[in-house]
Amino acid sequence: MTNLEIFEGLEARQTFEVTGDLLDSFIQLSGDSSRLHIDDKFAINQGFDSRIVHGALLLSLVSQFVGLTLPGPKGLWLGFTTSFPNPCYAPCGITVHGVVSLVSIATNSIQQDISVTDDIDRVVLQATSRHKLLTVIEVDNG
Repeated sequence: MTNLEIFEGLEARQTFEVTGDLLDSFIQLSGDSSRLHIDDKFAINQGFDSRIVHGALLLSLVSQFVGLTLPGPKGLWLGFTTSFPNPCYAPCGITVHGVVSLVSIATNSIQQDISVTDDIDRVVLQATSRHKLLTVIEVDNG
């Protein structure tokens, strides 16, 4: 996708599977072993359906989406604001949906609105993100 192909209203979606194994791997990687993430009984006693998926795990999937899909490899993620309106439980499928809401030619950047929904259409993450569009020069080494 070239910078000229990015326009306000452009949207993309990507789906992911969030499994118990992925959650356990993230716990090992992050070191965040809060009882809400590892103990079903504790989470249920706190009013949740079961242990909950880390918001940072969801953000890592959003990172994959913005790095490879929209805006993709020609974008640099500058920042974001985010909220987690509902808990996410594993196992589930999630869909990351991004819509370009602003294109700035002056700063060569975009803003996009991102929502992440689970497989029962509950919004588990909402974000607004900002991205610089990079100029990529193709070099022919042939």
